[in-house]
Amino acid sequence: GDEGYFLIERGKNMCGLAACASYPIPLV
Repeated sequence: GDEGYFLIERGKNMCGLAACASYPIPLV
């Protein structure tokens, strides 16, 4: 949903693609 997309967008800015590969949605 929109919430999941929001977390993914924040993740890109916070940890970057490399880190988000291991932690796609750390808040969930």
